[in-house]
Amino acid sequence: MKLFVFLFFLTLQSVQAWTLMYGAGGLTPHVTNSKKNYCNQWNDTGIIFNRTQYIRLGISRHALTYMQGEDSICSPIEGVFYSYGFAYTKYVEFTFIMGGYSFVEENWDARNENKPNGYDTVDLVAVNIDGFEFVPILGIEVGVHLIRRNMWSLKLNNVLTPIITNHSLAVEMRF
Repeated sequence: MKLFVFLFFLTLQSVQAWTLMYGAGGLTPHVTNSKKNYCNQWNDTGIIFNRTQYIRLGISRHALTYMQGEDSICSPIEGVFYSYGFAYTKYVEFTFIMGGYSFVEENWDARNENKPNGYDTVDLVAVNIDGFEFVPILGIEVGVHLIRRNMWSLKLNNVLTPIITNHSLAVEMRF
């Protein structure tokens, strides 16, 4: 990890394309065959609104993102992601993204213990490494510039993974 961080900051000296992005909100559809007790869910559809925000620093095709907010049960989350842009057009960007976020496992246990009648328990895909619980993320992000100007854009960011998708709005500044 130290080598990765060192190499990331070493590239700062030779790269001229910087981006800074602030994103917020997020729609996260959960595909399910039963009623789940998700938080901020739209009419038992499995589509939830996440109250999350993130900030991303990009240099050339590489970027680091810090994110915090709420998960599917409105419990606090916090995470870090690395992304690599591999294809660009003027209005669409394709990025490989990997990382993960931590969550409060006790909140998930309590949510499932106190679920309303007629609802199934809420599922969680997580990894435990040395007692540290986190949700791994590996996928593709498709960024669509809804408004694009010389130095800034309003973007719709769509994270697509094998397990779940998330859609958020972001303002991107280019230097």
